[in-house]
Amino acid sequence: MYFTEGRKQEVVSEFSVDLMAHGRDPNQIEQTRIDMLPVYIKGINDCCPNAEITFDCFHMMKILNFAVDQVRREEAKTRKDLKKPRCLYLKNPSNLTGKQK
Repeated sequence: MYFTEGRKQEVVSEFSVDLMAHGRDPNQIEQTRIDMLPVYIKGINDCCPNAEITFDCFHMMKILNFAVDQVRREEAKTRKDLKKPRCLYLKNPSNLTGKQK
């Protein structure tokens, strides 16, 4: 594993240089898991052209939850039953109190 600070495209090229210094070829990397920053995507595409990019689950869920909440907000404008607090829709139904149900 390789860890470094920074959120810029150069981080990937620094990784690539470090990898070569350890006798490995960045072109042999087949899979990567990154967050969705465009600079990381570009860095992987430039430095590891054979690597398939998978986005990490945290960022995917963050985007999905945001989208679901946006739809809920729009629907709540016309449906009274959706005007309840957002947390009620995110909570496991088995954990709801009698009043929340």
